[in-house]
Amino acid sequence: MYNLAICHSQEQHRQNLEQLLHGTFPGTFLISPYSRSRSLHHDIQNDIRQFDLILLDVPADSPAGIEEAKRIRSLDWNAVLLLLATRHEPLMASGAAAQPFHHLQMPIHYKAFTDSISHAIQQAARNRSDRYILICNASTISKVCLNDVTYIEVTNRTVAVHMAAGNTIRYCGHLKDVSRLDGFFMPHKAFLVNIRHVAELQTANGLVEMLNGEALPLSRGRVDDVIAFAEIHSTSVLRYIRPVVTAQPLPQQLQSAGA
Repeated sequence: MYNLAICHSQEQHRQNLEQLLHGTFPGTFLISPYSRSRSLHHDIQNDIRQFDLILLDVPADSPAGIEEAKRIRSLDWNAVLLLLATRHEPLMASGAAAQPFHHLQMPIHYKAFTDSISHAIQQAARNRSDRYILICNASTISKVCLNDVTYIEVTNRTVAVHMAAGNTIRYCGHLKDVSRLDGFFMPHKAFLVNIRHVAELQTANGLVEMLNGEALPLSRGRVDDVIAFAEIHSTSVLRYIRPVVTAQPLPQQLQSAGA
């Protein structure tokens, strides 16, 4: 059974969605209804509840709603996020960093809805299948869940494994030792990035923006390979690859890294 949150301001819509889910996927979901996204945000942030899937109502013309979706995504990146909206196009333009699994248009169309939920269940099942690596450093062996790794960075012969919780695990080695990890891509010779933690690819700026706000370098010569990787591994990320017209300089710490 999967934990699912329905967040919609209108009670009738919440009830309709709940009935549709229970009727179409009996015994599949344990559903928690929310009338306000702030309440959902609070429960996730304080570890009161964790969800496999989140159905989140986002008013298409509400910047505040988009920002709340981004904050929820940053707190619970492992959940499959589906955005509900009466209009689809504004979300495609402004909802990039929320990285939803899919957009669902309101009012609900039964087949499109059930197809999206079926795909979301499959994704949630994959998310539950945590994979681990063992990192050996001197006399310490650390078991690390790959889903919790945001990116891996190498400086000289020091490999730094950056975790979603904010900590970093370091050991002596080479990036090529972990370069074949499934779901990771190399935007730069010194970085290996978990695509599940990517918010946006800024091809014109040469940056990979992470869900936690960090910016990593994207080498010009690797752009095509990164896009090809995204096509295979994450359809939701591909939608948000878009050049930025006004290029911004790289952060100071990245300028010296080179390509």
